[in-house]
Amino acid sequence: MPSSSELIGDGTAKLTIEIPVEDLQREYQNAARRIAQRQKIPGFRPGKAPPRVVERLFGEAAIKLDAIERLVPRTFDRALAEQDLEMADQPEFEYPDSGEGELDFSRTFTYSGTVPLVPTVTLGNARTISLRRRTIEVGEEEIVQQLEAIRSSRAEMVDIEDSERELGGEDIARFDFRERVDGEDRIEREGLAVSMSNPGFADGFADQVLGMRIGDEKEFELAYSDSSPIAAVAGKSAEYRVKLVGLTERTLPELNDEFAASVSEVESVEELRDQMREEMTDYREREDRSRLQNEALAALIDKSDFTIAERLVRNQAHQLLEARVADLTRRGMALETFLAQRGMDDESFRQQAHEDAEDMIRNSLTIREFASAREIEVGPQDVETRLTEMFASYPAGEQEALRNHYLNQMGIESLAGQILQERVLDQLLEEVNVQDPLGAEGEQSGSEAPADDPDSDQSEAAGGG
Repeated sequence: MPSSSELIGDGTAKLTIEIPVEDLQREYQNAARRIAQRQKIPGFRPGKAPPRVVERLFGEAAIKLDAIERLVPRTFDRALAEQDLEMADQPEFEYPDSGEGELDFSRTFTYSGTVPLVPTVTLGNARTISLRRRTIEVGEEEIVQQLEAIRSSRAEMVDIEDSERELGGEDIARFDFRERVDGEDRIEREGLAVSMSNPGFADGFADQVLGMRIGDEKEFELAYSDSSPIAAVAGKSAEYRVKLVGLTERTLPELNDEFAASVSEVESVEELRDQMREEMTDYREREDRSRLQNEALAALIDKSDFTIAERLVRNQAHQLLEARVADLTRRGMALETFLAQRGMDDESFRQQAHEDAEDMIRNSLTIREFASAREIEVGPQDVETRLTEMFASYPAGEQEALRNHYLNQMGIESLAGQILQERVLDQLLEEVNVQDPLGAEGEQSGSEAPADDPDSDQSEAAGGG
């Protein structure tokens, strides 16, 4: 069976295949028997009617069509194997011999099929990639802010009875409250609790009421900003009438060794500070490692050569678009509203999906090829170990249900892919050139490969801290 192939674009092949007359005639007989088997023909048992009877009842065209529908996929698969090609999606066939009339089985039947091939990548040299760690520092001011945040989270709320006590910016006020907009009461309530750190009314509300004492009354007018998240009042004036009927003070715990021991397994404030500094440093080092891994992968992708059929990108983009529109629908947001908020139109929305789809395919290809080249694998036991780790902190009676729910939502393949990516990124970071941070005076964004490596090419994917 003669066949030939040609590449007609990145990752797309066109195969031309010739089916000899003897193969056509043989399959014609087989097709007649299949039709006789499927259809009831008076006077004959299933499959026993001779071809001439089948021809008379159903016509040669039906038999030939049945034969071609069997021959084309079979011969196309054989041609792919002969040409050592692997298809990634269904082929699109052309039958130039058929024209508008009946299929001609008296001469060689020639047809062609266009098919997207499985995408391929030739990886670049990871060792020519140069990145730079960021300087990891935790300042005293950050420790103080974190301590204050912890104290604030453990504050006690104390009702104030002192009539001379003025309302402060950290208090919670209780007002007999009325707000009128467009001449109508929007809010009218007795004892309305309002956090003075974030009142949530028209701009300037806190400035008007701070300093009031219990029993004080006040009327004033303010304007909501045009960008107010409450569409009904955006850009409108509001009239307020308030009476302070009570206030609650947030009392922070004293920062001492007793407080430190209640927060963590330490004995002093100094130990708590040291622990916080260590934890914040560890967190930032993990963040920086993740950044380096992502930038190393991006740089490797940039250095690699890909062959990806456009049809595969279009298919992936279509799936992304459908998923994004479905997500908007679940959130109750119209696509038009979403696009307007981001300054996009339908064309740019689709273009973004196309670019994202291509990035996803490149990313996946690179990870798979890198894993294959380094013999990085993920087996069932690796997945089982990860599942055990994920739910170990939950009560024993809940672990099985949580595990099953996770697998129903994500699937084993998704988790295995996540583990594989983690291992690939770990190995990739071992191979790239990661330099220490520059000194404070010379620190900058990005770095170059070492000057003494003549084969290195610059990969500006690092940032100074």
